[in-house]
Amino acid sequence: MPVHDTEACYVPNMGIKDFMIAPIDLSFLYQDIEDTPVPISLCIKQLGEFTPIQMTKVPPASRHWCIVWQVKRIFGKPETSTQAFRALHIVRERDRSGMPCRHLTNWGPMTKVYASDMIEKSRFIQLGSVGLEKRRRLEEIARSMKVKVPDGGWNSQDWIMSVLRMAVQERVLDVDLEAVRRLALQP
Repeated sequence: MPVHDTEACYVPNMGIKDFMIAPIDLSFLYQDIEDTPVPISLCIKQLGEFTPIQMTKVPPASRHWCIVWQVKRIFGKPETSTQAFRALHIVRERDRSGMPCRHLTNWGPMTKVYASDMIEKSRFIQLGSVGLEKRRRLEEIARSMKVKVPDGGWNSQDWIMSVLRMAVQERVLDVDLEAVRRLALQP
């Protein structure tokens, strides 16, 4: 018998607990680019401080995914610059004792600064280029996408695929989701 999603399948309040401190959104410093099409990418981030060789040993299903687009190169040469990205993802926060929470948290769209070494250690899969109106709709989709209760299988990749699926259904993005998943899950 198929299991249907009910409210009980989701963490209340997008996983945000009263003791959590929201991450800083730097959009007040680095605003999204006006209505010019901007490349949107799926970013596959490494976990922790791994070298590229060690990263190949992290199972692809354990890597963190997020949807990003660059809003500003802050300083440095293009190959060594620190960059500001708009990021859509869910994260594992810590509880009051400092231990990782069992559930993931959706803080909504955030502008983050990534140093060149983090960018170098990540993989980017192009999802298309879209204007400001569609980027805003993509943010709304991500902001409203619920977080599932931990079940030992569902993770940030599933959440990202749900966001992308809705974005394709609403014609915000035009991308082959199975091809994206196959590329993202390569070692």
